[in-house]
Amino acid sequence: MRVCIAEEHALFRSAYELHLRQASDIELVVLPDRNADLLHAAVSGRPDVLLIGRRVVDPAVIGLVERLRQRVPGLAIVLLGQTYTLMGAQRLASLLRDAPRGFAYMEKDALSSAQDLIHVMRVIATGRVVVDGGIVTLLLTQVAKYTGILESLTDDDLRVLELMADGQSDDVIAAEMGRSPKRIQAQIDRLYDKLEARSPGREPRVQAITTYLMSTGKLPIDVAPGDRPSVDDHPADDESAVVAAAASATVGHAASDTAIAAPPTSPGDRAPAPTSAKAPPGAPATPPTALAPQALPPDVTQRYGPEVATEFAAFAAGAHPADAQVTSQLLRWASGKNLRLRWGTGRFEGSFLLTVEITSGLLYWLATVWAVGTVEIQFAMLQAGRPFSDDAMRRQLAKRLQEVRGVNITEDSLEGRVRIPMSTLRDQQELAKLTATLDWAIDSIREAANLRTGG
Repeated sequence: MRVCIAEEHALFRSAYELHLRQASDIELVVLPDRNADLLHAAVSGRPDVLLIGRRVVDPAVIGLVERLRQRVPGLAIVLLGQTYTLMGAQRLASLLRDAPRGFAYMEKDALSSAQDLIHVMRVIATGRVVVDGGIVTLLLTQVAKYTGILESLTDDDLRVLELMADGQSDDVIAAEMGRSPKRIQAQIDRLYDKLEARSPGREPRVQAITTYLMSTGKLPIDVAPGDRPSVDDHPADDESAVVAAAASATVGHAASDTAIAAPPTSPGDRAPAPTSAKAPPGAPATPPTALAPQALPPDVTQRYGPEVATEFAAFAAGAHPADAQVTSQLLRWASGKNLRLRWGTGRFEGSFLLTVEITSGLLYWLATVWAVGTVEIQFAMLQAGRPFSDDAMRRQLAKRLQEVRGVNITEDSLEGRVRIPMSTLRDQQELAKLTATLDWAIDSIREAANLRTGG
């Protein structure tokens, strides 16, 4: 069985390659990084199975899958994702309902061992469909939820939310809408109810803006841990139960054409996850699954409080030691710029957001730092507010970011996200280039909001 790996993250790609090479019936063909390479590899290499790994499943990813299936009939595809945008979920659910033969969709977190993945590949190579019915149900539920939210909002509501996401105060929104501040405040209060933005311990304005951005596809959908399906939710010794769940959730799938997402296993049979595998001789070592708590500079704990040490220790447990050191430096820089932190929970565990506070409780999301080894600049998020709603400002930011070694920003990236590997930022000169660019971005954001830079 000829297999082509197309995982966007180098660490995961290396882990998949390591494990797949140990299977006697698998021959690895090529390992492309970009979509153009992927199309070429699928056409010229003619693999039996193509593994596509993406953190965010958006319409572009599903469009790529559809083009691959058209260009290479009979190609079996495994799509591994972590999260998705609203339109990505809609396209994925539609794809699964169309019963594509030789296709599998799984969440990366659902893979308990390398053998699970190999089992899936062998199954779809025969033309069968591998999908956990719970995932499909979740996709449809999330699509219905966020589509319903949009449908419940009037054009007037959407305009107010757009201005809120742009960082405007209630007084500015009132002037823009030609109403009194009191009426606007009452409308925003009703929006909190419509958007269910009253979770304890969280600023309702931030919740409302986040939900609005998710509903409009400008942010990936965040799914609470308890909402996520798992292979372990199904009886391990009852394959038919999972088959039936998948068949009932995906219209047009016959039970005979649908397989469970993993072979029956017991806890003692589970192999180590791919990311904790030992590297072959001469290959770069993968990060350990746990690290000793990392020390933070005193000024960081002074700025963010003692709880930042606990959050950072949990973050560092999933990071390469050298990346944890870079993260410590980024946190020190962030404290000096008076940035706000938002540590990931649930689907975003192993990450934190660097944000600029525009007004009390209203944050401008600047960048995301991931324990898997990347710093991500979300242009799709930046363009939701001033000054980077302006195309010229986004292009200027892109030009500055490209001064960091290895950063290549395409037209598509200006509407999506740019990822900078932590391995690059281990070089202090490259890290300094990034922080200098972010310094400029922060000053631009604060200047646009008529705020003074914090001390």
